[in-house]
Amino acid sequence: MGRYTRLADPKILFIKRLLYNNIKKAYFIFLAIQSWYSQIG
Repeated sequence: MGRYTRLADPKILFIKRLLYNNIKKAYFIFLAIQSWYSQIG
């Protein structure tokens, strides 16, 4: 059990990091589009 969790941990951290980076990118794109739309009016 302990060995399994130790092996799985880096993968989980890597996936979490990927998801977090993608969420940040999506959020920035969303903000950019929102500001662009507000400029058009």
